[in-house]
Amino acid sequence: MNIRYFYFLYFFLLIGSLSGVYAQNKAEAAATKQLLTALKNPDRTQRTTALEAASAYADTPMYIDVYKTMAKAKPEVKTDILQWITKEAANPEKKEKLRRLEIKFDLPGTQVLANQLKTPDNNVKEATAQVMSAIGHPDFIGVLTGMLSSPDNEEVTIAQKALSTFPGDIDRAVARIIPQAGDAGKIAGLELLAERKANANVHTVFDQLKSISPEVRKAALVALKEVVSEKDFTLLAGMLESAEEDAIPYLQQAVISSLDVQDPATRFDTVSRRMILAGESKKHLYFTALATTGLPDVLPLLTTAYQNGNEAAREALQIALKTATTDEERTAIRQLLEEEGIEKN
Repeated sequence: MNIRYFYFLYFFLLIGSLSGVYAQNKAEAAATKQLLTALKNPDRTQRTTALEAASAYADTPMYIDVYKTMAKAKPEVKTDILQWITKEAANPEKKEKLRRLEIKFDLPGTQVLANQLKTPDNNVKEATAQVMSAIGHPDFIGVLTGMLSSPDNEEVTIAQKALSTFPGDIDRAVARIIPQAGDAGKIAGLELLAERKANANVHTVFDQLKSISPEVRKAALVALKEVVSEKDFTLLAGMLESAEEDAIPYLQQAVISSLDVQDPATRFDTVSRRMILAGESKKHLYFTALATTGLPDVLPLLTTAYQNGNEAAREALQIALKTATTDEERTAIRQLLEEEGIEKN
């Protein structure tokens, strides 16, 4: 009797469960049908409202149908759909489904998205690039970095914006494309390497310092301080000592960044030794690096240099004011600066 009861209860629950699944599937199918109908509406408000409402039912079958519709849609509809997919990807579970989406055999969703970049419409390209960044599939890295070599500067900007927020490791792919890119792509690539603090690709940045384009060279100089490390100090010092006037401030910052990992005392010793090697005519190039140590020994050296008319000591004293560790040091620096009326806020 008990066994029959449990069998009956099991089947009752099973039927109830299947009924629930059937009802859910039916609701999702109805929502998909309504959405696909709405996407044909010329009124953008109607389309976006339908997309927002469909989010509650969105699952793999709906995504497949939406991707199929997008592939054949007009640019404005494509843009609406792509922006909706970006929002969907903010949900971790939905993001994973979108990453694995297969539209049909041998046609992954990633390929359908990549195809949208072939359109001449930049709104569609931008929306596609943002979807790629939101989904973060590794296959998109090569697609987006490839756009950096485009002769269309707006396309380069679209790619840079998407790569800037891309969750994966883009450094190597960006570094590879920079030599092939035009000036806009080179600059965008250098800025991306700087954002990612891509130490492993520092030589790509060094290479662009040789560019004949002033804009590219400037971008490389700006990026340098973000990608250098301790091992680059000697090379940077040599570059600093032979640099043209306009490059000196950037190389000084790069020298400082390369020694960030050293404690103040070690940094002071490293810079002091290099000053001796640089000689009397070049040692002033390292005043700013000394000033960042905040050590008491720096102040007398900078004070003497400034009083002897060395202009480089002026900026270094401003830095020393910020890094000084005692009120006595800060007061002494302020008094010296105020005497000449050069203290800055």
